[in-house]
Amino acid sequence: MEKLTTANQNNQLTDVYILGQLGKAIYRREGQCFVYSLEDREEVPCEEKEIVLWLDAISEYSVISQMKQSDLPELLKESANAYDALSFTLNGLDADLEELRPRAIQMANKLCGKSEKVHTFVQNRLLGYPFPQGADLDGAITFAQGCEKILNLYGQVKENLDTLQVFHNVWQTVANEFFPHQETEQARILRFLVNKGVIRDWVTTTNWGNFKQLWQTPPTDEERLLEKLNLPDEKLPKLFASLKEEFARRSPRWITVFLAEVTDDLEDRRDQIKDFLEAQNIRVIPETTLIKWDENINIKQEVEKALSQSDLFVQLLSEKAGKGYPQLQYECAKQANLRILQWCDETSNLQAVSKVNVWALVDAVLKTKIADFQQRITVQLKEIQAILLNTRDAIKVSISTITPESEAAHSLMEQFKQEGDIVCTLSLPSTQGENCDLDILSFDKETDENSFSRLIAQRRKNYGERPQPSQQIVVNMDPVRTPLIPAGMQLLDCQNNQCAKYIANYARTIHREPRKAA
Repeated sequence: MEKLTTANQNNQLTDVYILGQLGKAIYRREGQCFVYSLEDREEVPCEEKEIVLWLDAISEYSVISQMKQSDLPELLKESANAYDALSFTLNGLDADLEELRPRAIQMANKLCGKSEKVHTFVQNRLLGYPFPQGADLDGAITFAQGCEKILNLYGQVKENLDTLQVFHNVWQTVANEFFPHQETEQARILRFLVNKGVIRDWVTTTNWGNFKQLWQTPPTDEERLLEKLNLPDEKLPKLFASLKEEFARRSPRWITVFLAEVTDDLEDRRDQIKDFLEAQNIRVIPETTLIKWDENINIKQEVEKALSQSDLFVQLLSEKAGKGYPQLQYECAKQANLRILQWCDETSNLQAVSKVNVWALVDAVLKTKIADFQQRITVQLKEIQAILLNTRDAIKVSISTITPESEAAHSLMEQFKQEGDIVCTLSLPSTQGENCDLDILSFDKETDENSFSRLIAQRRKNYGERPQPSQQIVVNMDPVRTPLIPAGMQLLDCQNNQCAKYIANYARTIHREPRKAA
């Protein structure tokens, strides 16, 4: 064994593995491998094969390519303190520890108070991973009185708990799309996002403008992560973009307005409305133009995708026909069942436009000053916000059916109306997979079995690979036949009016079920 001395403290170490949870470090010096113990302040020579055993014994470690040996003890101590502080903080949430909780919180507060890096590490973990099942947050807040650092962290968790859950619902969906059946890759990328504070920033940011800036700024060390994970150069940026888009769409913090693209004469007016909305912390899409007069681009599909993320459709009209594009946007918004607000200048004569049928609805268009129109938008937004406060955190159930006339689907829809905390939507095979707690595929006496098999395949494709098979079930309302379903998929035989009540209770269980931390 060899203690660190003045003679060797300037030695250069390479391939340094910091195992903070164990209080140990593994590294190379002058071609030889060593293990250094924080407890003994000693290093012991080791074989390269022993490194694998050390790394297998622990799930997390950090790697530094090169450093001075004199810097190692302090760096390792700070890493060990960070894991200790996290452990103490989590112990403070454990109601089973009873009288030990106050002491654990005090220890965590002391460690966080000594080092901002330790405090940030604990903050990133609490606001990065799903909240532990059965944790007593209210009790922890009571015990943390007087421990400013930890009290503040517990308070942040309580304030952002719903949004944190939204992020991890999004993460499960998006990660499975990009890395199906690759749990190790998913866990490593998630840990990277947690450690860099990316998730913390997303779930705690309440200002849309600030979130938009975070959206446009990719995490640092991106190239290094790509190298470590052996990912194609374009895959990680696409993953980040998809995460941010989905999180912004599902977040309970923001209302999203589809501000329709306009003819050239109204571009300044559109910019004025956009600035007005964003000043009120409203998300405005599309961010960039959707008008792509390219035969390879399906404009209608692009518009429908953007509208699926929206809560309100706002359109500014003029006497220009706009190559039929204004009407396309309007018709898609009608089909999406969005609230619609249309405006034109007081002097405009929309009926003079001969090529666009939408102007037949001229009575629904507000011919007013732009300032008055802005106030009308504000009124609509307040109504939408009141609804969203009650529904975005509601239990969401989707009923997938072959045709919109399905007797089984409409029977279930009527039954779900009696369940106050259930928001139910009807989905056809072409509908993109939406954020829901439970996707029900309805089968009744009118259902063609071949068409139903195609429906199952299409819905699974639209939703992507499900992280939990329990989130997608088949409800059979045919008293004679039983549909063929894939192995592992759940089937519920139900032909009475209690069916929805049973399914609703099942959906509530899934809705409350905490997601496992990677």
